[in-house]
Amino acid sequence: MFQPDPATTHRVAKLGGSLLRWDGWQNALRIWLDAHPIGCAILITGGGAEADEVRARQHEAGFGDEEAHWLAVDAMTRNANLVSERLAIPLFRSWEDCAAVRLSVLDVQPYLRRADGLPADWTFTSDSIAAWLATEWQRHLAQSVQLVMLKSRDPKEPRDLASWAANAYVDAMFPRFAHCASVTWANLRHPNIPAEE
Repeated sequence: MFQPDPATTHRVAKLGGSLLRWDGWQNALRIWLDAHPIGCAILITGGGAEADEVRARQHEAGFGDEEAHWLAVDAMTRNANLVSERLAIPLFRSWEDCAAVRLSVLDVQPYLRRADGLPADWTFTSDSIAAWLATEWQRHLAQSVQLVMLKSRDPKEPRDLASWAANAYVDAMFPRFAHCASVTWANLRHPNIPAEE
């Protein structure tokens, strides 16, 4: 069984769901992962087009923010399965299983269903969910965890999380939940460019 070096930083990489509509996402993600090896890495997927559709039809369909939130989380689960299948990366539903391999995809839904006090609206989307899970994993491990946001574009202010939220690079709650050892980004459409530190 793989055992990561205790001194090695662990990584959570949040894959923007909108990237899954781009034909080049699989190759670009592989290139980026190969260029940024780490002891143990977990991929978390966004809800992508399906979550966008939920948002677009919410008022017309007459359901509230909480129901929309869980429909978007369902979309994250489906995209996690898609990424796992397409890249032949194991899909797990617990940190303990993820920690046993170098690279895995995490289905976030079980953790969210058990959590208390988290927002259930459009201020707390897959970006903040990834930030919350990375912070929780860091606390659980008592080791540093790096959070990398894999996006389709660059932020206007690379080192300012409040600016990221203000400019809709991430959702509104992201600065509140991103308390990892480091929070960084990469434009996956240019995977040869390293993440900003």
